Amino acid sequence: MYRIFNMFFLLPLFFLSIVSCSAKQQEDTIHYKQPFPYKFVSAAKNEIKGNIRELFPVMEQLRNLRRDSSFQVSIVHLGDSHVQPDFLTGYLRTLFQSYFGNAGRGLIAPLKMAKTNEPHNYKIYSDNEWTPARCVKPSDIPIGVAGLGLFSQNACVNICAETYDKEMEFSKVKIFYDKESAILKFDDAQLLTKDSISPFSESLCLKNPLSTVHFELQANHVNKGVSFYGLELENGKAGVLYHAIGINGAQYSNYCSQNLFTQQLADLSPSLFIISLGTNEAYGRNFDTSVFYTQIDNAIQDIKKSVPNARFLLTTPVETFIKSKKKRMPNPKTKLVQKTIISYATKNNIAYWDLYAIGGGVNSATQWNRQKLMARDGIHFTKDSYEFQAALLFEAFMGLYNQYLNRAYVQN
Repeated sequence: MYRIFNMFFLLPLFFLSIVSCSAKQQEDTIHYKQPFPYKFVSAAKNEIKGNIRELFPVMEQLRNLRRDSSFQVSIVHLGDSHVQPDFLTGYLRTLFQSYFGNAGRGLIAPLKMAKTNEPHNYKIYSDNEWTPARCVKPSDIPIGVAGLGLFSQNACVNICAETYDKEMEFSKVKIFYDKESAILKFDDAQLLTKDSISPFSESLCLKNPLSTVHFELQANHVNKGVSFYGLELENGKAGVLYHAIGINGAQYSNYCSQNLFTQQLADLSPSLFIISLGTNEAYGRNFDTSVFYTQIDNAIQDIKKSVPNARFLLTTPVETFIKSKKKRMPNPKTKLVQKTIISYATKNNIAYWDLYAIGGGVNSATQWNRQKLMARDGIHFTKDSYEFQAALLFEAFMGLYNQYLNRAYVQN
């Protein structure tokens, strides 16, 4: 009789627990569906594949972030000219921060100071003369966190960073520079605290949110000069920091053996690396799949040395055009790039997102161009097209996120 009483007493608690878990799961679920206005783009193929369990710790962090407003999740998106203008990554940043919280603009690179194009929503400038270096060209100047490095022979340099969007105001600035050769000077009237623990950067907490920051770098030794690599901007709130690192013409091999670059990456505390490379490899005259496979591995292993706990998501590039005998045609090597990336991800238990297949596969460049989604050069895409690709990736990512939630609640 006692056991029967216990059973009837506990049953309501059991059902209440189920209802509570179901309500919490519904609250955590992300309902995001990207319209598919182009018939050649496959909605059925838009999913993250490979070792999806590789990303479960990131999904758990994002789930906890929706429940708790006291921490941040850092994502680094590494790429080439498809990433440098920040159309693709900028929209991904907006989407992630819309659902999981806005922790700030993240990493900004002094691209104009390095004599190349810069995203439209910020500006970094200096009155001093600088010698630039980018990871795509050999140089004696070290390559830092943004895939570039700047060196000035001046004993004292002034640098200013300015954001143009109200949502990008910041209350914390992390400055990446050569701390062995220079000293950072900043207006104490604006400074709340300063953290100099990292050997690669200095973090400044500000008294009030700003949209513009000025600082000086003073050389420790006469005629030694100073080196500068970039800034990270945070607003002091919980949420996602989505860092975009893109250099025109970059390949996997350009991010290999860049010790300072990978060491400084650790200062971003990334939980996830999304790597979108391969377009430029597909234009190599002597492209070799085995060499490319090794280059992918070298880049990832180098990153793992500095960020051992980070997870990876590899993406394949959309097919683009190549000139052959003065005639433009879809680049057949893109298919080889796609196969190699998927092969590497599969053999090394890494997740991947196959934009090549989702976007139509072989000869799909003609379709992208016909729909006016490509730039005139047949290699890059329009701003709207990059945002469409970003929305596709976010939908696939949220599909996996919801799949993780289902597993997590079943297990619990």
